[in-house]
Amino acid sequence: MSQFINSIKDVKKNYTKYDGWEQNQADDAAKREHLSKTLELPKDKVELTEAKAKNVIRAAEILDKKSEDNCENTEQSTGIISMFALLPPIFALQAIQMKLIKSNASAKVMQMMSLAQVVAPFALGAGLILWANNKQKEASRIGRFQAKQHELKDVKNFVNYTPEQIEAAKILVKNMPDKKDKKGIFKAFSDMKQMSLDKKDYKKWLEAKIKNPEDVQKLLNTKFTPEQIAQGEEDKEIIVNIVKDINIEAENYSENMENASDTLTMLSAVGSIPIGIALNKIIKNIKNIPQQVRGFVPVAAGMIFTLGVLFWGTAEQKKASRVGRFVKRKEILSNTKVLMA
Repeated sequence: MSQFINSIKDVKKNYTKYDGWEQNQADDAAKREHLSKTLELPKDKVELTEAKAKNVIRAAEILDKKSEDNCENTEQSTGIISMFALLPPIFALQAIQMKLIKSNASAKVMQMMSLAQVVAPFALGAGLILWANNKQKEASRIGRFQAKQHELKDVKNFVNYTPEQIEAAKILVKNMPDKKDKKGIFKAFSDMKQMSLDKKDYKKWLEAKIKNPEDVQKLLNTKFTPEQIAQGEEDKEIIVNIVKDINIEAENYSENMENASDTLTMLSAVGSIPIGIALNKIIKNIKNIPQQVRGFVPVAAGMIFTLGVLFWGTAEQKKASRVGRFVKRKEILSNTKVLMA
């Protein structure tokens, strides 16, 4: 919770600086776009930059995919856990209310009980949402660690193949049987099991990184030639601009979807009221339903409906983020001269 509050404070403190930075970045991007159309650049230099851009984008794709897959699996799992976690306290509060009614409790006690039936589930729901978000962030970090330990160490993922090799691979793929990815909640829990095993290695790696800052210092003290420094500066600009532009586009797509999903979540919270009323009327006409269940079902249905819309909105934001990254990657590769301007 303190981490959540500190994040809000940091955003409020630095937003003005970010707003100015974002405008400067937009101006810089416009300049680079203009220069890319007017400058005459050597063909071999353009091809080399394009190859570097593809490798940077490939690395980003590998990191993002592993991170997003872990987040998605964690989201599904925590969503189900959250829904089941909400049911026992709702049922318990309903049972307590029935006992109070039978014992002829005072009107004040019954009012407090009614308030508790509304406040307690929402307070627990808010806590579960914060817990789920924290687990998703942790899953994202572990996913990036997993990618660094496996896919990013495989040089085959960064080979710049010739057009002839690519065409030969396309023909080969056409004759291969389709491999269907197994999806669903069981796959999510299976992947989470592997993630929990890798979490131990991730913590060890993080502790070693914190305890051994001298490794970074050794790198900083390394003597480089002027040519290496110049090449490093050039590569740094390419890497920073690609990663920055892709992330900004992903955030823009995600924010637009977030606005829509927040509106739907608010509407679903309001919509859960008539759903509860309708269920209550239906249950009243069914004689065999125990009295304890009559008040429990409408409240539980409203909570599950609202949480369902909330988790759906979160999933759609991630999907929008992926689309944003795809659009920007395609745009960058269509004109790599922008990276050289």
